[in-house]
Formats: sequence, structure tokens, C-alpha cells
Amino acid sequence: GINSVKYVSEDTEGMGYAIPITDAIEILNSLMNYEEIPEEERAYLGIIGYDIDENFSKRSNTPEGIYIKEISKASPAAKSGLKVGDIIVKFDGKKVLTMEKIQNIMKNKKNGDKVQIVVMRANEGKYEEKTLTVKFGARGDYIK
Repeated sequence: GINSVKYVSEDTEGMGYAIPITDAIEILNSLMNYEEIPEEERAYLGIIGYDIDENFSKRSNTPEGIYIKEISKASPAAKSGLKVGDIIVKFDGKKVLTMEKIQNIMKNKKNGDKVQIVVMRANEGKYEEKTLTVKFGARGDYIK
């Protein structure tokens, strides 16, 4: 593990706390594989989304995830088949519950990269799982 805290007092010889390596491995891999991507090559998806947490999910009878409120016209999201009202539950193979998580995943993606997105789509009052493939566009082409 990785030492995180050490407690020392007159009553004890010393007590250490550690974070298990299994908790830290994703962060370590991310840091080791980090590559600075120039602004014009950064991946662009083209959505505005809102987090659906556990409490809201229970009250509204919707899945937890990212509710897609808006999709930019002609964006990679629009071209992939994502729709307003879809709820993103997995992004690039990882469970996502916040827009921040999607943004963190996208930090290492470039124009032209492809990812699979799993969404829950409402159909006659029930949610059905759909898997879509998105090919990112260049952020510079859409944001000026």
C-alpha cells in the first residue's frame, strides 16, 4: 500500500495508515500514461449533461448516470446516435455517474479516437440499454 497518515503520540509507539494499492492503481496508471494533448487535437463530444445521483434516481425512477440535456448539431455525439434524454451509464468501458468523470476520461482522448458509450434510453416508460460508438472530433473545429 501507500502510506497516507502516521499517528504519533506519547500513548502509542506510532500507528500508520495506508491506502491499498488496488485503490491507487488506476491513478498511478493514469499518471504514468499521461500525455499532454494540444488544444486543437483534444477530443470533443458535444453534449451538455447533468448528473443523476442515487437520490434523484430513486425519486424520479430513472437510472443513475449522466442525463443528456443538449447535443450540439453536427457534433460527434449527434453523429453517433446519442439523443437528448439518453442517460450515459458507461463511457469507454467505465461506469460513469458524473460529467466530471467523463471529462477526466476525455482528457487522454484525441480527435479521431473512438469510444463505446452505453446509455439507457426511455422507450414507452421503460429504459432500454443501447451501446453506441462515438468517433471524437477535434475540439478546435467546434469551439472557437
